[in-house]
Order: sequence, then C-alpha cells, then structure tokens
Amino acid sequence: MSLTAQQIAEKVGLSTATVSRVLNNHQNVSPKARDAVLAVVRESGQMPRLLGRRSKQTDSKNKAGIFRILNVVRFPIVPIPEDPFNSHHHASSLPMSEYFSRENRFSSSFTRHVMNGVIGEARSIGFRTEVQVMQDIQTTEILNQISNTDTRGVFLMGIYRQDVTDFLQLCQCPVVSMMTWDHNGWPDYVGIDNHKGIRLGFEHLRELGHTRIGYVAGDLDNNMVFRDRLAAFKTMVVDAGLELRQDWIVSGSCEIDHMQAGVEKVIAGEDRPTAMLCCYDGAAVAIQRAAYHLHLRIPDDVSVVGFDDSEIASLVSPPLTTIRTPSYLVGQQAVQLMVMRMRRPIQPGDGCSMRVTPELITRASTAPPKAALVTGNANP
Repeated sequence: MSLTAQQIAEKVGLSTATVSRVLNNHQNVSPKARDAVLAVVRESGQMPRLLGRRSKQTDSKNKAGIFRILNVVRFPIVPIPEDPFNSHHHASSLPMSEYFSRENRFSSSFTRHVMNGVIGEARSIGFRTEVQVMQDIQTTEILNQISNTDTRGVFLMGIYRQDVTDFLQLCQCPVVSMMTWDHNGWPDYVGIDNHKGIRLGFEHLRELGHTRIGYVAGDLDNNMVFRDRLAAFKTMVVDAGLELRQDWIVSGSCEIDHMQAGVEKVIAGEDRPTAMLCCYDGAAVAIQRAAYHLHLRIPDDVSVVGFDDSEIASLVSPPLTTIRTPSYLVGQQAVQLMVMRMRRPIQPGDGCSMRVTPELITRASTAPPKAALVTGNANP
C-alpha cells in the first residue's frame, strides 16, 4: 500500500499541507522540511499517492492511459518567472547555446525519430504520449505525475546520471530505457547494435583495401554509446591483425571545432591513416572540415565513414557513407516491450536487452586508398 502524505507528516512532525507542498515541488518550503520529507520517501521506497489528484472520470475517459518519455539532459533548464495572470501553469526554457549547439544538432534527429516511433506505436494501440525534457529526473513533481495520473509506462532517453538509478527505485510503473548505460538487467532496454554498426563500417573500409584506419571517438566521459562504439572499433582492428594506433584515435569534446583540431593532428603528416571511422555523423563533418583546411580531398586522400545517417549525411559534399540506425524502429520496439512488461512484470535484474540491427549506406565519401598512402609514403 502506498505511503500517504498524512503518514509522512506524522513521521517528520510537519503538517500535511507542508508535506503536500514538498511532494508537489512547491517553492515555498524550507530546505530542512523538504529534506526531511524526501528522506522518508527514499527510505520507504514508495512514492506517495496524493488524494484527489486522480478521478474516476479521468480513468473512464482515458482507459488506455498515458506513456511518458523522460528525456534527461546534462545542461540546466531555466525556470521562467511565474505569470501573475496565469499562476496555474509553470514553464521552463532550454538554453539556446547548449540545446541548439552544433553538437546537439547532429544527434537530435536520432532522438526525434525514436520519439516518433514511440508516439506512433503508442497511438496505434490507443495510448497518448507525453514528452518531458529535464535535467533532474528525481523530482517529486515528476514522480507525482507518474503516481497520480493515468501513466501506464515510462520511457527513458538522454544522458545517464546517478539519479536515474534512484528514480527507478521510486517509480511505480513499468520502465523501458532507450538510455545507454550498464543496466545489469534492469530496466528493460532497447537500443542500437553498436558493435554490428562499427563492424559494417570497418569491413567496408577493409574491402576497399584500407589497412590504416583512424577513429573519432567523441566524448567518452559522458556518453556510453560512444564508449561502446570505440570498444567495437578496437576489437575490429585487433581481430583484423592490424596495428592499433592510439595516436590515430581522436577523443574529447564533441564540439566540431575540437574534433577538427584533433583530426588535423592525425591526418596532417605523412604517417597518416587512409580512412577515418566515426562515432557519429557530426564527427565526420569535423573530418571534412579538417581535410579542406589541409587541402586534402575526400575520398581521394582520406575516406570517411559516419554513424547514424542523420539528415546531414546526404547534404554534405561529398555525401557521407555512414551507418544507418533504424531509430524509428527503436521507438516501436520499446512500446511493444512495454506492453509485454505491463502484462508480465519482472523483478529488478530480470529485464531484457534488445538491439536493433543497423545497415551500411554507401555514398561518395569512401574509395580505395592511393598506393602511396597504403605504403605509408603520403605526399599530398
């Protein structure tokens, strides 16, 4: 049975009204009172159900219920000051410099297609989907929306943070993750087969005759997908009997300028790779800029393979050979898994992991290497 606001009030010695304000994420609460209430909630492992927040009329009008997509971001979301003429609604703004930066622009199409897959599949079975972008997933406001509405399931996307694990312990409905981290069997996960994707790109370059292959790895500290793809690349190099050149691996920030500077160091000299494989399409754009700056030609001097097949892949010059990730299918599969989990709940640790197979899309950015480059005697 769910913990009630009154029971919490008795435990912490506060009024029920104060406890309710904490649970509704109201700002007019002292830090001491907020900490005391949240400590009881965490200790109980339950999210209280507030009286009067869910009506029979609501249930009858929406029998199928709601799915929620919670997209966790790493940059702050700035509250907009309350409108004195509309005090019942609260709004926040996303920082333009971060959310619409070049780094996020290249990854946004994947996220959008996954969300569309969830929304479309959910609609086909009678569910409504609400999308929420947040930095802090463990707020009482979010947990209350899940516990006290017709929410039937939650889909996680975005960047993993430690509070995601805490959120899972308090969430009272099934969760399917499209957020990559070491799930250890909980919750269920749907994602891309990154190892398969890297293998497709690597084997394509090998079939063209490339043996000197570099890699742009991206931000390894904050993105497990990129770590997964780098591990796959290293495995491919070793299995092929090639030399793994650490100085041909560019990592760090995913800002285009940073990646371009790193790539220029790799491809500027005579001892350079004849091809570069990328963790995502934005990195391929950085390679193209670096090649242009050094008066190198793609694919004559260096071949480039991207990952994701975002909109930019077919717009750059030359068009980018890349790995297409069926992101819409990821969303569809996540909903199908959610429906199964609603019928057959599991215990933590017993979840499943589904990987959707990507495909190679060959365009004009790859070609056989020049004979001089194959032998390591580059003369651009």
